Amino acid sequence: MRVEVEQGLVEVARGAAVARVAAGQGALADASGVRIANLITSDAAGAWRRGRLAYAAAPLEDVVADLNRYGLNVRVTPGAADLKVTAGLRPDQAGAFVAGLPRVLPVTVAREADGGLLIRAR
Repeated sequence: MRVEVEQGLVEVARGAAVARVAAGQGALADASGVRIANLITSDAAGAWRRGRLAYAAAPLEDVVADLNRYGLNVRVTPGAADLKVTAGLRPDQAGAFVAGLPRVLPVTVAREADGGLLIRAR
């Protein structure tokens, strides 16, 4: 589950993990617990409703999870999963975004046998 807060304060819980998420922040709750990240601006909350995806120092694995919801088939190895990403893009730019990651992060992107992409740390 992903939560982005435009105003106020929201408490997000996943099992025993609980986090307070303030305006201008987002949280991702998954099997590993709850992670909080600052949004690029408080206006970035709900950017997806305006056809944009926005990230500020978000873990690459969270960004990839979002992109996969838009039809990509991308995996991230553990060595690259925690690399931080700050970016804004439209969902139709997702493929080009992934292809361009090696220019801005210490990663490689390779095509897998199933047609998906694999992002590895260099």
